[in-house]
Amino acid sequence: MPSETRSNRSARKRANREAHRDGTRNWLALLIAAGAVVIGIALRVDDYGSLLLYGDEFHSVELSRASYSRIFRSFDDPGSGIALPLLQRIFHDLFGRGLWVYRLPALVSGLAALVFVYPMARRFGGVPAAAITTLALAFSSIHVFYSHFARAYAVATLAGIGLVYALERATRPGRGTRGD
Repeated sequence: MPSETRSNRSARKRANREAHRDGTRNWLALLIAAGAVVIGIALRVDDYGSLLLYGDEFHSVELSRASYSRIFRSFDDPGSGIALPLLQRIFHDLFGRGLWVYRLPALVSGLAALVFVYPMARRFGGVPAAAITTLALAFSSIHVFYSHFARAYAVATLAGIGLVYALERATRPGRGTRGD
């Protein structure tokens, strides 16, 4: 078996150093993303539920108290749709009535978006881009606000993240199409 040449050893060492450096960058990016999620959670649960209803939060109050069949049959004029009143009704049934329960779909959706934005962004731009995206969403004042707001904005954000992730998976090269 021929011995390894000096240039081969040098190339192998260089490749090992680069792999180690990339691994360290990935761990640092993951640590930043995890820290962003923790801080984002803290920002979203701070003072949660203590504010009175304001603005267009009143729009889905009546529908969230309706029967499930009425919720499914209606698409109300103020634009609450079906998802928000349905989630509000489910949470009301599980936890009782209350302002914090009324806003719970927004909070849960906002927190879930923080967790799921990382894998979605990683598919498009790698680990560093995913960490930056997670950091940006965690500190986004508009996302923090809508995670406290009893409207469908945070729910729609989460749905958008999920749909983009699903679309990327469905169109990934090497995946066969269904129904052909």
